[in-house]
Amino acid sequence: MPVNLGRDARPAANFGWIDIRIQSKVEMQMTTFDERQKGFEKKFAHDQDLKFKAESRRNKMIAEWAGAKLGIAGPALDEYVKAVRKADLAEKGDDDVVRKIAKDLADKGVAVADDEIRNQMAEFLAKAIGDIESGR
Repeated sequence: MPVNLGRDARPAANFGWIDIRIQSKVEMQMTTFDERQKGFEKKFAHDQDLKFKAESRRNKMIAEWAGAKLGIAGPALDEYVKAVRKADLAEKGDDDVVRKIAKDLADKGVAVADDEIRNQMAEFLAKAIGDIESGR
């Protein structure tokens, strides 16, 4: 005996097209979501790369600034830049660089406050970002 499902009911044989339409819509939404996720991942990776490059340039500039105060020049300055960049890898954040430079300056008797070092680092980071964005 047939079951009356109401005025809008369709026979079971016609449900296949509904399943396909729902499946296509879900696949389309997943594709859009996947594309957005991949876009965000690419942007994050790009931003991280730019951050690394900018901080590396900033560290070079702060090392050159400190090197001038310490009287370091030539190949010794290049080695000092490498040492400051290496110090930045010691821990997360900028404290490791500030400590290294402050210690180096204090060891040579050059009085510079940590705040002055941090201010210089902020200025150099802004310059580094500007240089990278302008393609320099």
